[in-house]
This record gives sequence, structure tokens and C-alpha cells, in this order.
Amino acid sequence: MRGLQPSPMIFIARKRSAAEGQAVQTPVFTQVKSLEPPYPDVLALVKESGFRLPEDAIRGDRWTLADFETIRMLRRMETDTVPLGEYVKGKIYRGILTGCNEAFVIDGKRRAELIAEDPDSEEIIKPLAVGDDIRRWHIRNRDRWLIVTKIGVEIQRFPAVFRHLRRWRKKLQHRHDKGNHWWELRACQYYDEFEKPKIVFPDIAKETRFTLDRKRYRLLNTSYFMPVHDCFLIGVLNSKTFWEYCSAKLSVIGDADQGGRLRFFSFFVENLPIPRPSAADRAAIEELAQKCLDAKGEGCEEWEREIDERVHFLYFGRSPGEPLRDFQEAMDLRREEVLQLVAHGEGKRLELKESLEWDTREARPNRELVRSILKTVCGFLNTTGGTLLIGISDAGEVKGLKEDYQLCGKTPNKDGFELRLRDLIEKHLEPQPYGLIEVTFVPFPEGDVCRVDVSPSPRPVWLDRKELYIREGNHTVRLEGPSLGQWLEGKKG
Repeated sequence: MRGLQPSPMIFIARKRSAAEGQAVQTPVFTQVKSLEPPYPDVLALVKESGFRLPEDAIRGDRWTLADFETIRMLRRMETDTVPLGEYVKGKIYRGILTGCNEAFVIDGKRRAELIAEDPDSEEIIKPLAVGDDIRRWHIRNRDRWLIVTKIGVEIQRFPAVFRHLRRWRKKLQHRHDKGNHWWELRACQYYDEFEKPKIVFPDIAKETRFTLDRKRYRLLNTSYFMPVHDCFLIGVLNSKTFWEYCSAKLSVIGDADQGGRLRFFSFFVENLPIPRPSAADRAAIEELAQKCLDAKGEGCEEWEREIDERVHFLYFGRSPGEPLRDFQEAMDLRREEVLQLVAHGEGKRLELKESLEWDTREARPNRELVRSILKTVCGFLNTTGGTLLIGISDAGEVKGLKEDYQLCGKTPNKDGFELRLRDLIEKHLEPQPYGLIEVTFVPFPEGDVCRVDVSPSPRPVWLDRKELYIREGNHTVRLEGPSLGQWLEGKKG
């Protein structure tokens, strides 16, 4: 029926006690994204796309409905960070609610007419931005203006504005959110904050849209602002890593996987985690963000890429409690660690691969190379864990991943490479090794090296549901027949 507001459907299941000797199984979560006819087969959806939640996903009134990898990412980003509300000392403010935009919001032409009638009108007509005007790194100037008649304004000083507002007197009188008189805006304790440099953002967005306002824009209630001049913070807020966190935590309108829009309301935003940078990293991100602001978001891809790398490092580049280390120092240490591993040579816990899929000898993609890497990961999982370095030849020479990046479709970079690698692991290894695989990238002059650190699995892990591999010395070996049976029995013990 037309005009009705759709409501969510929640299936309620009864918790059962585990059978004796069996572990308690956590709930399976499945998101039903559409109830359009024909009505979906819910059981089939659960079997196809459902996943088990971690044991602590549902605790009291705090629910985190996400898979193990996502929750691990969220928890890591929340460790040793500062909530945004605390970072800005509680100063997250909503834009102005006029109660009658048609009276208070005017265009440049009408502003010029009012000032021509009475030059004093300029004093209470301020530049205006609405949520849709706020973009990443800049504000689109739509020549909008706001008549700001605060409580106590001496309206007789502005006769042209008063005559303008009088056209909507009846509507203005019936507002629930007016001041003491019909021509006044509602009470607001932070009008003066609009005069300061401030970080602004819309209340609803499908991408990061934070920028710095230095032109004293007034905002309507479709946007928020923080009265701080902090380019480091803008860099973090506009980063890919921060957006991924928001996508997992904030309320969404529509399907988050199909361009759904996130709701950046203040009571959500104040708890978003901001990393603690070293002085060097703060300065580097400030400089990069300032370049993006100066360019108004045009031609900023390289600066944004570096911001993304540095922000990702701030969230994930060190262990909890480890002393602050700046990005460049950390990259030097990572390169040194990789070179030390290579110097020791391949062994039970180290494997070198020149590429993921690009065959350098035949100059073409080769799926057998992908399968070889999956066998290695499977072998590490089933033995004592280990490290796989992709982008280094058997001879220990750094080759980089340039050709592999070009095979990653629309994302020919390390993000696309990691996504492809994780998709391959998820598709071909079972059970999925949640939390057991860490992927990082180490930049060298010759190109990036992908470091895959694998922890041992407590359960047997199969390749394509039928093959099981282990590590023996510096080789990955498939177990079959009696050897497989004996290994599985030993695993049970």
C-alpha cells in the first residue's frame, strides 16, 4: 500500500543448550536485504550468506552484528584511540533549524535587493551551506544566504529584512521552534561558533565528506560542524580506513553494499575512534590534507593514497601499548624485518613467491600460481603457522607487485590485491580462517611486497573441501590415504 513506512522484520529463535561434550554454537546472522515479491526463501538465504557471530557479539544492549574479521577490525581500531567527541572537547553541533526555510533562506539576487533597500541588511545576512553543498575537501558555493535574526535582534534596525519576513508572518507565528517573536530564530547557544574555522559534514552521506570551512558559513540542520581548525583530523575523517569503520558501525539508509547512505548524527559520531599520532605523522597528514583542501579535491589521488596509508598505519601499525613510532620509522623497520626473513632463507615457516598470479616467464596470468599460494597458506594453517612473502623471487630479489596489481580490475593497487587475496582464501579454504591471517604491505624502491602472516588453526583446514596440506621443511605437502587419517587422528588428540 502506498504511503506506508516499511518496518524491519526480526526472526526470534530460542537458545538451546549444547549437547554434552559439545561446544556452545554462537548465533548465525543473516541480513535479508529485500522482501520484494517473490518473498525470499529465508532458510536458503541463511545457508547461503549467514555467518556465525563471535561469542561476545551480543552483550546486553550492545550488539555488533558482523563477522569475525569485521569485529576484529573494529576492536583494533577502538584500542588506544580517542572518541571523536572527546577529541573535540564535546563540540559537535548541528546546523540551524529555521522552521520556515522559504522565509529565512534566500539567494544572491534577493540578498542584493535587500542590501540595496537597506545597507544594514548585510549585517544579518550570512553565507549558507546545506548538507548537499558539503563535499570531500570543499564546499560548493550555491549562492545561498541565511537571514539570521537571533533572539533579541533589534528588528527595527533592518526594515528591508522585516518587510521580507512579514510576507511569511502567519507561518512564522505558528512555528514550534521560534524565538520570543515571530521574526526570530529559535534559541541557540552556539551561534558564535559559526564565526570560527570549523570542520563541517553532512548528516547523511555515501562517502566521506568532511572539509574545513574558513568562510564563516552558517549551516542548516542537514549538517553538523566542529569548531576546530585541525587538518590532521580532516585527513583521518576523509580516509578509507575511517570510512570502513563508519560503514560497519553507523546506521545506514538502504543497502550498505549498494551505495547506501550512512547517517552521521552526533550521537553516533561522538564515539568514532580517532588514532593517536606521533608528532611526525600528525605533521605529515596535516600537510597532505592541506594540499587536498587547497586543491578543493581536484587531482588529489596521490595525496589521498598517502593519507590512507598513514591513517591505516596509525590504527593498525603497532601493537596495543607499544610506544608511538612514526610512519617512516615503521616502514624502515618493516623493510628491515622482511630483508632479515629473506636472508634466513625459506623454511618451515617462510615461503617466498614472486607473484600471486602473473607468470613472469610466460608474461601472462597463470592460475596455477594462485593455487600454489593457497596450498602454502593451507599448509601454514595446518602446521605451526608461518609467513608468506609475495613479490620476492626464490633468489631473494624484490620484484614488486606491479603486474599483479594490473590484474585487480577497477582497483589496480594494494587494496585491490588484498581484496582479491582474501576473496581467494575465503572461497577456497574451509573452514574460513577468521582472525588467523594478517595481510600487510611493505614498500621497497622496486615495488610493494605483500606480507601474509599466518597463525596455526586449531582445526584442520581444507583446500576446496577435499585436499589437506601441511608444511614439511621448506615444502608444502599434501596428505592422502593413511597419512591423512593418522594426521587427523593426531589433531583430535
